[in-house]
Amino acid sequence: MNKLQLISIDTETTGLRWEKDSVVTEIALVVPNEDFTRMQPYYWLIELTEEELACADTYAMKLNGYHAKIAEAKSVGEGYVQPYQRSDVAQAIFEITEGAIIAGMNCAFDAGFTRKFMEEQEFTPKWNYHLFEIESACIGYLGKAAPFPWKSASLADAMGIKTLPANRTHGAKEDAIWNCFFLKILREHTTPHLRFLKGKKNDN
Repeated sequence: MNKLQLISIDTETTGLRWEKDSVVTEIALVVPNEDFTRMQPYYWLIELTEEELACADTYAMKLNGYHAKIAEAKSVGEGYVQPYQRSDVAQAIFEITEGAIIAGMNCAFDAGFTRKFMEEQEFTPKWNYHLFEIESACIGYLGKAAPFPWKSASLADAMGIKTLPANRTHGAKEDAIWNCFFLKILREHTTPHLRFLKGKKNDN
């Protein structure tokens, strides 16, 4: 990409330690158009190796529903990434995100895990080095009205965004799409700080 495209990201993982033995189980990207009337989602459910499963945090795996999701995908024979296909996914993420601004809730976490996944397949991300932290932007947008503690659900309530049902949370695709509702409000009501969302050329 040669413009500052904004891309929403979300991941599900086997734990919180991306710098150690935790890995991604799901990666989702959503590419919106300028006014957020159209959104192009990309989603990958990653089949884990036995070694990765052995290092997984039990609570994290229960929370993200990995075992049920992978079992369902395998029952229909599609919709998941086998270990030998990981390089193809890393290349796709590289191409989709090149030059883009990555946005998310706790964006550094999702970008860190995605970077780790890509680098293990010998791809170095070339997204813009400025990550866009949605929660921080929402706190600035709401000002004193921002509810504390600053959690995504309470920020959504304060901004008039419908909260995801309990059975749809901790799904990377659903969360990445949900991010776009926050971004749409920030894009519409914040000036001039988000003018880059119009697609100004990336000079970096």
